[in-house]
Amino acid sequence: MSKKIILSILIVGFSTLLSAQDKLTLGKAIALGLENSYGLAISEEESKVAGLNNSWGAVGAYPTIVGNAGFDLSSNIAESPAVNNTGAGASIGANWTVFNGFTIKTSKRIAESKYHLAKNSEVIQIENSVSDIVLAYYSYIIEKELLLATQTLYDLSKDRYERDQVSAEIGAKGTYELVQSESAYLMDRQNVLLQERGVKVAIQNLNLAMSVEAHKQWDIDSKIEVPSKEYKLGDLLDRMTSSNSTLKHQYISHKVTEEGIELAKGEMMPKLSVSAGGRYNLSSLSTNSSATNSFSPYAGVSLSATLFDGKMKQRNLSIAKIQTQIGAIAIEQIKREMTTLLINQLDNYNYSREVLLLAGRELEVAEINLKLSLEKFNNGSISSFDYRTVHVDYLNAAINQQQLIFALLSSNVELTRLIGGIMQEYE
Repeated sequence: MSKKIILSILIVGFSTLLSAQDKLTLGKAIALGLENSYGLAISEEESKVAGLNNSWGAVGAYPTIVGNAGFDLSSNIAESPAVNNTGAGASIGANWTVFNGFTIKTSKRIAESKYHLAKNSEVIQIENSVSDIVLAYYSYIIEKELLLATQTLYDLSKDRYERDQVSAEIGAKGTYELVQSESAYLMDRQNVLLQERGVKVAIQNLNLAMSVEAHKQWDIDSKIEVPSKEYKLGDLLDRMTSSNSTLKHQYISHKVTEEGIELAKGEMMPKLSVSAGGRYNLSSLSTNSSATNSFSPYAGVSLSATLFDGKMKQRNLSIAKIQTQIGAIAIEQIKREMTTLLINQLDNYNYSREVLLLAGRELEVAEINLKLSLEKFNNGSISSFDYRTVHVDYLNAAINQQQLIFALLSSNVELTRLIGGIMQEYE
């Protein structure tokens, strides 16, 4: 088979492989992740349960109606002939707690707050998923950029090593110079292999964040847009206090504990209940062809109060008050922790923005130096040691720039999440 035919087959096969890979944008990655998220699916089901419990019927506001029916047969075998007695009956009764110390209304408010808690848990799960997907997506792009940088150095060192091999064969290069070029070639080859592994790990982490198959391959050609927003600390703190989902969760939880005090107070009050119903009976004897029937209606009102229970209700009230105090303290603690986190992230963001400008210029200078050094090395103006130093400087500059970009992106994502705007930012 000719080389042209083999090359054509390889090109067709490679094109087919690329076409088989799905295009993946950041928006599509977020949509896939939210659709497949196990955590979000669990949160949605928990919200359904909380919604079912958020009803007047679930907290006992409606009367209970019970119906019964029965049939019995008895026989007196001591008599001759035996006497059989048959009977049938049906009853219906209703019980309704008219007053229960307002605990029914309090229980309904608690059920509603728990429903809001469940819905807010969904929001938190969505925010966390979006944050993870965004960072995993950007991490993959950065790993690919670093692979290009390591591949650039590898191509240069490979070309140098191959030329030195030829020169050594004709006696133009010594063994020492050949060993030096081979050492650089092997090191750059290792760096390429290591970075290829980094790309594979990055795509696996992205797939994990999207809850898809670990080895799923994607066609991603997006470029990172470096954040350029200027944040003000006061505005960020105001938005965090009013819109942060974690704080909202704590506010709602605190409301539940406050309602627990009212619930404990209601349990200490008397209860008023009403009941009504009736029973229908039909009976007959085997010695009598006639049957008797009767209907017995009833109605009643009951008032009950706990006179002594070992101070259990008083203890419950005291515990509810303590839990409310704990909730208030927890809110202040979380506020302080989040304020510190927000300030740190804002400092990281501003630092990364400022240093990234310098890193970008540093990489530009390293690229220029790399090109100039190649020319000087080829004409013998600089030594192999100096040329290798330029290689290392270029790679370090590329790594430093990408690390700063990711640090800036991470700080921006975290700031956006802290102020409750992550879903609006990447919708």
